[in-house]
Amino acid sequence: MSGAPRRVCREGGQVVGPEGWLPEHPSDFAWTSRSVSCGCNALKCTRCEARVTSTLGSDGRRYRCACTEHVAQLDAESLSPSDGEAHPARALPWRCAGHVPLPFPGGRIDGLTLTGATLAQLVTDCLAGRPPRAPWRTSPLDGVDSATWLARLHALLEDGTARSQIEAQVLEALGSAEPLARAIALDFFLYHPAASGAAHVARGYTARPRDYDGVPLPSWPAVDLADRLWRFVVARLGACPDDAETLAVARARLLAPAAELSVLLRVARIDDRWVLERAETILTASPQLVTGLMMVLDNAQRARPQAADGLLPILGTLLSHPGPEPGRAQAAARKYLIAGPLARHLEASAAP
Repeated sequence: MSGAPRRVCREGGQVVGPEGWLPEHPSDFAWTSRSVSCGCNALKCTRCEARVTSTLGSDGRRYRCACTEHVAQLDAESLSPSDGEAHPARALPWRCAGHVPLPFPGGRIDGLTLTGATLAQLVTDCLAGRPPRAPWRTSPLDGVDSATWLARLHALLEDGTARSQIEAQVLEALGSAEPLARAIALDFFLYHPAASGAAHVARGYTARPRDYDGVPLPSWPAVDLADRLWRFVVARLGACPDDAETLAVARARLLAPAAELSVLLRVARIDDRWVLERAETILTASPQLVTGLMMVLDNAQRARPQAADGLLPILGTLLSHPGPEPGRAQAAARKYLIAGPLARHLEASAAP
């Protein structure tokens, strides 16, 4: 195979207990924080430089190197957790040493050999809700998640032809007449919002909103496909804030009724001036976003304290805007505007 760089598990790798998934395949690594907790099978000690081995025992999964031993009992423990808390595994001197990418063509995964033809059929089967059997423990209620299996395959492969083939097929599925295929495709790109094909996902909503609005998710009928689409848009802009096409779709959403708070806050992170210039229009279309707009105001005055006085007219507009819940704007202002010129203005206006 080529000299492609090794992939490193997120958060330094994970140790897993008896119920956790410790893959046998050398290419499997912890590539996502969603759904599947993947133990690292390529741990190396930073002290003695020995490889870490593990065995199952009556008290849990016992990990050891030449200098350290640890019994894992939880499903998964990160060795360098991003939350910064003092988890027991944090003190261990082990870290992921890297995983080789899955080669293509010719690589084998879950008993399947990957070729151009077999890959195309695998993607087709997954989009129809017929994925291969997953090696990790799945819920007896949910079964195997097609998007998760397909997203994992994409993560394990080298950059290049195979990944591009998967993205093209999944992107095409967004135009399918089958809601299941569209839901799986959206979830795939929610796993991989930075994928090159993901740049074209949001335009599907602009062209065919009826394919999303009010169309139930097959796996969760209480939620529609539009909900999944807006979750993707937020993830995409978090990963690729310069994606002008997706940003334009998100901005249009904020000017339409019942926009999502997550979309408001993500767009404001990219360009809060655009949001604040249209605060009255946004609030008229989506009165429930008054709290989010107060949060944006507060972030703006903190980021640009020298220009905070210029935000006072916007605050006045939000406070005076007629909404379905009297007093909600004032309550949000008191909660989020606790310092700076805007807070002083609130105090002065409340004084007898």
